[in-house]
Amino acid sequence: APQTSPVDSESSGGATWRDEDRELLVASPLLFSDQEGSSQVVYQESFAKSLDFTQFSPVAQLGATYIIATNGQDLLLLDQHAAHERILYERIRVSRAKQRKDIQLLLVPATVELSSSLATLFEEKKSVLETIGFQADLFGDRTYAVRAVPAVVARQDPKQLFVEILEDLSELAGTSRITELEERVDKFMACRGAVMAGDSLSTEEMKAILTDL
Repeated sequence: APQTSPVDSESSGGATWRDEDRELLVASPLLFSDQEGSSQVVYQESFAKSLDFTQFSPVAQLGATYIIATNGQDLLLLDQHAAHERILYERIRVSRAKQRKDIQLLLVPATVELSSSLATLFEEKKSVLETIGFQADLFGDRTYAVRAVPAVVARQDPKQLFVEILEDLSELAGTSRITELEERVDKFMACRGAVMAGDSLSTEEMKAILTDL
């Protein structure tokens, strides 16, 4: 990926952003750097690994989607959902490696009726879901009582969450490799547990994301 601003200099009427660059900017942090008198825009993923996000302080939130932060010299534009998802995914993976699961017991079990295909899938992948914190028992003919969910998604609707993760896993229905299934579940949990585009964040919440990266 190039290390300068991804604009199409041949476009008429001024510079424009290419579609592939829009996708990249959403997925990766964008850093406006002014070092040694040479300004540049760095937006590739590789630079993020060497960046000390704790040195950045939030300045503002842009469109309830991006965090604008500065370290006094550089200006950082960060996708809040992608950043928080990355944080949660790494935490989930560490917890799995330590065989530790954080669960949220439901005061009242949520009952959900599954299609025959999803009910069969749940029975096949039940152990994988239990390792991340799901607890569900057969309550009737294809009806299940969800008694616990992973703590990271405790704010989500347990019925919808239960169905959606099974639908997500159905794309790997022919896969028996546990590591691949676990990774798919972990990515789903991180995505659903992360702050979303459109969520307003306080200065403290933005700072926490920068600190945890």
